[in-house]
Amino acid sequence: MRTLKEYAAYLREERLKDYAAYYIKTIMGMDIPLIKLILEKGLIKDLSEEASLARTMDSQEKFFLSLIDGTAIEKAKESLKQWEEDKIPGIRKNEILPTDLVLIYAAQKKAICHFLPDYTTDVREAIDISQEVKDFFTRGENDAMQLLFKIQKETEQELKSVNNFLDSVLENIPNMVFVKDAQDLRFVRFNKAGEKLLGHSKNEMIGKNDYDFFPKEQADFFTEKDNDVLSQNGIVDVPEEPIDTKNGQRWLHTKKIPILSPAGRAIYLLGISEDITEIRQAKLDLEQKTKELERSNSELEQFAYVASHDLQEPLRTISSYVQLLASRYKDKLDKDANEFIDFAVDGSARMRTLINSLLEYSRVNRIKPFEWVETKDVLKDIQLDMKDQIKETNATIKYNGLPKIYADVVLITQLFQNLIGNAIKFRGDKKPEIKVTGKRRNGEYLFSVEDNGIGLKDEYAEKIFVIFQRLHSRDKYPGTGIGLSICKKIVERHGGKIWVESEPGKGSKFYFTIKAN
Repeated sequence: MRTLKEYAAYLREERLKDYAAYYIKTIMGMDIPLIKLILEKGLIKDLSEEASLARTMDSQEKFFLSLIDGTAIEKAKESLKQWEEDKIPGIRKNEILPTDLVLIYAAQKKAICHFLPDYTTDVREAIDISQEVKDFFTRGENDAMQLLFKIQKETEQELKSVNNFLDSVLENIPNMVFVKDAQDLRFVRFNKAGEKLLGHSKNEMIGKNDYDFFPKEQADFFTEKDNDVLSQNGIVDVPEEPIDTKNGQRWLHTKKIPILSPAGRAIYLLGISEDITEIRQAKLDLEQKTKELERSNSELEQFAYVASHDLQEPLRTISSYVQLLASRYKDKLDKDANEFIDFAVDGSARMRTLINSLLEYSRVNRIKPFEWVETKDVLKDIQLDMKDQIKETNATIKYNGLPKIYADVVLITQLFQNLIGNAIKFRGDKKPEIKVTGKRRNGEYLFSVEDNGIGLKDEYAEKIFVIFQRLHSRDKYPGTGIGLSICKKIVERHGGKIWVESEPGKGSKFYFTIKAN
């Protein structure tokens, strides 16, 4: 499965301009106070669309590089250090509000997740990458919020600091925000988003605690987390918690943060809750569908294996008797009978080939431990196995510097053999010239098998990987139409993708990726 690092590489290398444009559109539509301040102070000289896009592409490329090389958190901390030391050009540290941080992180997170459906159709992979994105920004938000309170404590008086901070946050942030006193855990602040979510007015909430509104089990849980915050004087993150509202049960992702006095004593508790009900349900639905698909695929593969295996014996019997009939009676019957016998012999032979191919297809996903495989050795073995075919067609196979990969050696051999075999089969009138390449690219290996054969039209580039699909008659190019579908399944077994670039009469170039260990 691919990770956030590989997704970051994809955004940087293939979608950077699109990403930057979408990020600008998102952030400009969120009414962020810091952005307004920067524009009002004239800190950005060139506000043209072209210049804005170039600046954003440059900054976001650096961000993606930090995700790729694992330095993102450290660089984020360096930026926070500049903020703490009041070294941000043109902006004083106490001019940056909590809403700025929350909304900027939200815009960046939204932009990153926006392109995820273009990157992968694998549900499990998408969920894992989304979780990595969420975890990264959660950590960044936590660090930023901790620094925020430190700055607030250093630059303003205790209660004034708290009130100014809360006033700026409460009515602007789109999530539910509440403040409780540290002594009795009673609500002292509550925002409009919270009123809308719970169905209780601000006046109802102020001065009361969780036991006045929620079932005892939920109130106990909320109180336990509150006490963790106050006892640790640190942030507590609650990824999922159910809560009963006037509109039914909802699920929240909540961060709880202590507000400290100059002496370091917790005097208030701040909570920020995001409604994740729909996201959580969608995730559960996707996981359930994934399990159902995996179970269905497993059952189908088992059926195909058993069916094709069990058909071998009766087919062998039929084939033997048909061949016996042909050898004994072919010259003793009339022309029609001889033709019928030929059809029966040919049909049984093709059926045996088809069943063997189906059996081969069903075996691809049978679990076998991976091992380190030298792909150059695989190519040498294939040349030995196919030496008669290579000699007969005067084919040449060139390769150099192929990487060592972690894979199922039997399947990888079959993959290369199928692609090289197709290159020889669909050679047309030319002497086959086949070139195999492979290199490390980010978190995967990229291979190609190029030939100078008959090629194919773009409209068939997807169809050829579908099982039993054929573009040519059996008379001209024999086979079952299952070879490339086996290649696709082998590549997917190794966490990769396969595709083709081709033109009629100009050969084909098959690409496939293998996930790096």
